[in-house]
Parts: sequence; C-alpha cells; structure tokens
Amino acid sequence: MNTSVFDSARSSRNVGFDATTFATNSAHLPEGVGRTNPEALIQTRCIMKLIKKESETPPNNVTTATETYVDFEFNASDEVHLLEVLVFEVQYQNADAVNAVKLNMVSQHFLRIEYLLKGSSTDFTFYPFHEYIMEFQNVHMEDKAQWATQYGVKEDTDFSGANSFTRTSYDNNPHTNTIAASGTASFFFKLNWPWRRHFINLAILKEKPRIRFYFNNTNMLDSTSVSTTVPKLLALRAHMYGPRFASAMVEEFKSTCEKMPAAYSVLLPKLQSIPLIVGTANQEVRDISLTGVSGRVTHFYFYLEEATASKEGKFCSGTLANPTWRQISEFSIKKPDGTYESYERMKTEFYRSWVWNRISHSQILRQKPLYYWTWSRDPIADCERGETSGFYQLDNRHSISITPTSTSNNVLTPGVAHYLQIVYFVKATVHQNAHGLRFTEL
Repeated sequence: MNTSVFDSARSSRNVGFDATTFATNSAHLPEGVGRTNPEALIQTRCIMKLIKKESETPPNNVTTATETYVDFEFNASDEVHLLEVLVFEVQYQNADAVNAVKLNMVSQHFLRIEYLLKGSSTDFTFYPFHEYIMEFQNVHMEDKAQWATQYGVKEDTDFSGANSFTRTSYDNNPHTNTIAASGTASFFFKLNWPWRRHFINLAILKEKPRIRFYFNNTNMLDSTSVSTTVPKLLALRAHMYGPRFASAMVEEFKSTCEKMPAAYSVLLPKLQSIPLIVGTANQEVRDISLTGVSGRVTHFYFYLEEATASKEGKFCSGTLANPTWRQISEFSIKKPDGTYESYERMKTEFYRSWVWNRISHSQILRQKPLYYWTWSRDPIADCERGETSGFYQLDNRHSISITPTSTSNNVLTPGVAHYLQIVYFVKATVHQNAHGLRFTEL
C-alpha cells in the first residue's frame, strides 16, 4: 500500500504540531479545516537553505515622513519552502555630514508592522512592545550582552547592587556603537519575527503575502544623540532559514492543502492602553476595568507609563534616576463575580521573582518595573511553540487594581497623567492555503 507523506505526517508523534496537538484543539477548528502538519515534512527528504531577500525599494523619505512604509513580498519561488527562522536586517546611513547619530533599540524604529493577507488587506498588526517583549522575555543576560548592539541596547550584564528591582539598566541606551558622521557610515540592527515556526509555508502560495514596515521618525533617535537628523534607510533584508523539498513533495503538499488547509496554533499579542491619574505613593488605584481584553488569554504583561514618555523613555530607558515607568508594589486581579485571582494585593516583588524565575531565564522583570500575570503553566514556551498550557476565558469584565509607589531612583509624582499598558496573549489558530494566512482567535 502506498503511503503519502501527509499520512506519515499525521501519524507522527515527535514534531511540534502533531496529531495529538491538533486533536486537542480540533473542537476549535472551523468546519472543513483539516489537521495537515507541514513541519512533519522536515522528517522527510529535504535540504536546509539560508537565503537573503531584499525588500522592495524603500521611498527616500521612509524614515522621515509619517505613514510611509517598506514592503516585503513572499512567494513560492523563494528557495526556502517552510520558514523556520525569519530575521530582518535593518541598515541605515547617517544623513548628517557633521554629527554622529545615536539610535534607540530596534523596537522603537517602527510605528507598527503589518501582515497583509493576499498582499492587500491587513490581517494582523504587530506593535513595538510586542516585538520587544517577545524578544527579551526569555533571553539569558549573557546572550543579550553578546547580541546587544544588534538589538540596539546596552551590553551591561551587571544587575547587582542596592535595590536592584528598581534598576532600569536592562536595556539602557546608549549602546557602545553609534553611527559616525560620514556619508558612508552605516549600522545594522536585527529584528526577529516573533513566531519561530510555521509563519509562512511558501511552497503552496499562489497569492503573495506581504509584511509592511511603518517607520517611526519620532522615537527612532535617542534623546542624547548629537545629530537630530533621522538617518536614511539603506536596506531592509530578510534572512530566511528552512527546508527546501523535492518538487514531487511540493506538488503533493499543494494538492493536499488545497483540499485540507493547514492549521496550527499561535499566541497573538494584543495591546490595551488605559489612561489614568495616579495619586500619592502607596495609594491604591482600584478596579481599573480591562474592557477590551477578551478571548482565551494565557498571560499578560503590564506597566505604568507616564503619558509624556517619548523616545527611549517609551521603554523605560533614559536616566537611572528618572525612568518613565513607575514602580508598582502590589496588584489585584478581580473576576466579574467580585472574587480575586489567587488573592487580593499580591506583592509584585514576590511574583516577579519567585514565580517569574520558574518559567524564564530573562532578568527583564528584575531590572525593570514590568509586571505580569499568567494562567498558563509555561507561557514563554507557549509563545515560542504555539502550544497552550493554560488559559482563562476573558470577556471584557475583569479588572485590575495597582498600588504605585516611590523609591529613591523611581519617584512618583502625584496627579500626573499615566497609562496602564496591558500587553496580553490570546489563543488563535492560523489557517493557511494557497491564498495566504488567516488568524482566527479562539
């Protein structure tokens, strides 16, 4: 009896999204959507490829004008059939012939990044903090230091010293590299696409999906930059790594996916920004409504940001004595029925040390006033693999209470406008056929 590669794929048990995983999620798949597993093809005959792909020619004013963009177009002719790694490289040239220019971390270079289904309609929007948190939420300090200049952050690995929970040196600028004053001087940054696997199955595409980068000319420069001229974008490249299959396998893959589109799980990052006025230090701000936060939420991050934050201050860099993210000493999460998740007035110092250290290698929560809550047993692994080890169904009726505080190096000013920023992750299914990807929240 002849057995197709897809029969083998569906019976596999040692791949990321096998039949067991799909069976678990089968109740949530739309009618007619099958459980084709592209990653299982890696176990068959293939060769691994690393290719470089240039973006479309960027407009001359892409870094200086608002709402200008650069597109990447992907197609079936690309030599990588199934993306395992997608890393973007951004290259700039100093536009100031006299003064050196200093740039913020690469997350700050973009207003947003869009995935365009069929090359036209936006299917998903990715914002700066999404990239930032998904990049650093599980990075060892040593790894961050090694690749710091590519991210555009400080190389410092020292998180010792008094009151280390209030330090903001995790990603402070400046990093040691600036773009010198020269007509030819240039500098590179890297930007990881957040979904490590199964982002685009290029082998089956008929339509040409796009990734669109909108540049941020407001927050790109560090406030200490000698030059106030935004640099010119020289190039935007994609480095694509993954398997390339034999033509017969590709054709079978196309045929099967036409009848039974591929489906796999991801966690979609979402954002809610809540304006509020804080009182004096240690005065609780109660029952802040999480209206807009809904879906099968696995976990979320939150931070209290001054409304006037800009440039590097948007990510709490700036001076150690005056960060723009404020300390929170306690928080409570209240359910619609009035009861609390776990208990009322949880200590953030405990939760972001003992609980956080159990799931992550990153020291980002130790060195920044950034906080989180999880219903998932392993939210970091869930983000990278698209799996779900726990979630809670939210319906816009939860609330959160916070207690802002003051320290010697993070002073709270009463009556100042702030935003409580909520970055949360929801379960979703990605469906892919020859026309591209479609995200469906569960």
